[in-house]
Amino acid sequence: MDTIIVFLAALMMNSSYVHADTLNKDEIYCLSKAVYHESRGEPIEGQVAVAHVVLNRVNSDRYPSSVCDVVYEPHQFTDITKTRPDYKSKEWTTAVEVAILSKIGFLEDPTKGAKWYYAHKKVKKPSWAKKKIMVAKIGGHTFLDTAG
Repeated sequence: MDTIIVFLAALMMNSSYVHADTLNKDEIYCLSKAVYHESRGEPIEGQVAVAHVVLNRVNSDRYPSSVCDVVYEPHQFTDITKTRPDYKSKEWTTAVEVAILSKIGFLEDPTKGAKWYYAHKKVKKPSWAKKKIMVAKIGGHTFLDTAG
């Protein structure tokens, strides 16, 4: 975690790249919880992909305009209100790092704009996914978007 703090301090010295609203601590926390609960144990690219699905939804007119509102939207992601991350674990540290680096735009979106995913190793293709286009398979998740 010390490495990421030094990295962020260096980035923030160049204020044209990182803006204060980009690093809103509540939004970073919500995004970290989504990454942790949805994709811990996945390869880093898969965790980055999950973070970007949340961010892609924030940037879509079809979803709420804040990270926390997207993450806490009913029936969309793992119910993160019922469990707490292990804040002392390596998985939590990784989730925070992925959230920060994705939010500031340092990590590219490996899903190319996907707004949905499902865990193909755990469930059969959901009925809602049949109307979507697969854009990536990363780790145990299939990422989807609409045409156009």
